[in-house]
Amino acid sequence: METLKPITFFRCRTALIATACLIMPLVGAESPEGASLGVSEVARRRLAVDEAQQLLIKGDEAYTAGRYAEAVEAYSGARELIPNAPISAELLTAATDRYAQASVEYARGLSRKGDVAAARTAVDKVLNEAVAPNHPGALAFRAQLDDPVRTNPALTSEHAQDVDAVRRLLYTAQGAYGLGKFDEAKSSYQEVLRLDPTNAAARRGMEQVESAKSGYSEAAYDQSRAEMLSQVDGQWELQVPGIESVPALPEPGSGTSESDSISVKNKLDRIIIPKLALDQASLEEALDFLRLRASENDVLEQDPTRKGVNFTVNLGPSDSAVATRVRSRRFDLRLSQVPLSQVLKYLTDITQTTYTTDDFSVIISPTGSSSAELVTRTYRVPPDFISNMSSGAKAGAAGDNPFEAAPAAKGLLAERLGAKEALALQGVAFPQGATASYTPATNILRVVNTPLNQDYIAQIIEAMTKTEPVMISVRVTMIKTEQTRLEELGFDWLLDNFGFGGAGWVPGSSNLNLGGGTQGNGGSLGDIVLPPGVVSSNPITSGNRSGDDAISGDSVDSLINDPSGSQSNERAPGVFGVYGKLDNANV
Repeated sequence: METLKPITFFRCRTALIATACLIMPLVGAESPEGASLGVSEVARRRLAVDEAQQLLIKGDEAYTAGRYAEAVEAYSGARELIPNAPISAELLTAATDRYAQASVEYARGLSRKGDVAAARTAVDKVLNEAVAPNHPGALAFRAQLDDPVRTNPALTSEHAQDVDAVRRLLYTAQGAYGLGKFDEAKSSYQEVLRLDPTNAAARRGMEQVESAKSGYSEAAYDQSRAEMLSQVDGQWELQVPGIESVPALPEPGSGTSESDSISVKNKLDRIIIPKLALDQASLEEALDFLRLRASENDVLEQDPTRKGVNFTVNLGPSDSAVATRVRSRRFDLRLSQVPLSQVLKYLTDITQTTYTTDDFSVIISPTGSSSAELVTRTYRVPPDFISNMSSGAKAGAAGDNPFEAAPAAKGLLAERLGAKEALALQGVAFPQGATASYTPATNILRVVNTPLNQDYIAQIIEAMTKTEPVMISVRVTMIKTEQTRLEELGFDWLLDNFGFGGAGWVPGSSNLNLGGGTQGNGGSLGDIVLPPGVVSSNPITSGNRSGDDAISGDSVDSLINDPSGSQSNERAPGVFGVYGKLDNANV
């Protein structure tokens, strides 16, 4: 690239001053009107020269930065502003030279991009008669554009754009590969091949990507194989049997809900009140105090929201004599280290009340009162609770009156009763709406009845579960065996003599003869029925229908592969035979 000859500010300023000095005397002898026009023209030309000087500076900056199109535009504007006068000829020549050099570089860039036509147009503007028709740089580059050796005639701007796009895609793909984004790199390489189907760099890059993915796949295969082999090996591990123990039944007869919470009855027996001191307290004040102490000393319940015991006071109508008498009674009570159930016993004795429990609270009621309200309670009972209760009730019923005839049997199997019927046989009353159900899977007895009957049922359950039930722990080992039997079909071939290949030298005989052999060491073939008229049996095979090896081994393959050549002493019986005619021979 040719170097740009700089124009110094000193020389430009000198040219401007000289131009102004020459213009002023020329208009000095004119008339006042002509003098004013001359001054105006001088001022206009001075402004034009100043503007041209600024454009030259702007063009120099653009040229130095490589923005040749911008430099060409600035130099072209400067040439149009500079007057074509002897005093500004040097400045105009310098601007023209810069314009020519910038145009050549601009055309060179267009040629590299494949736009040869635009490059020729830019150079032709410089070689115009009014600009610089003899500029050596423009003439040399114009000749280079016309030379097919130095400028490819097939080069187009679209191809140059594709080359630039391919270059950018290759850089993008390589960067994605370096970041481990194999799919993105492969996609960029494929885009390169769409623009340039024969691009070897893209194919090499895709090979590199697939090789990296293949390495990962091998590692994943090894990891999966190792994990699966580990699982297979783990299946061969013999588990150590646990310590055999007889499972213990939960405490039978205790009222409990179907959840994991502890029953209220168990809490009353296990919550210990360390110290109790009541002076002239009423029943309700004493119960408030017990609520607080029960919550503080409930060490059985792990859930803080379930700690303690609920108390419900049911004294009937508030204006009744019984309710007034119980609420107005004051008493003193001092105890230490006693269960909560014992404290309630003392309180109810003093206040002439009784207490019962359900799944959620302790119910305080006056002594001798009975409530028809139905409450629901659940009990955990032994597995044989219903059957034992039913059999005991039937035996007792039969023994009450020895003179009464026994009911007729309904079959060989014992009659199975439901929970309600079994409890009714024990004397439990079931008013309207009362029910009882038993769930064998969880050994839960659910009863809906009055509080008085609920207490009676609790006593029945507690009495019937005094004796620990007999439990049997059984270990069962299942062994699966399979029996397979090998069934084989043996065969033997017999073939009579037959000739082929034309007549032989003996009259009436064939040139070549083929037939079976002798029995040899094989077993007898007498069980094979021959066709009518056939008297000889020439065996091709003898002994494939083995007898001794038919069950103990592969009767055909074992016999053929036996190196000793031994055969069975006995033969398997023939099942069926097939006869055929081959020329004049029987098969």
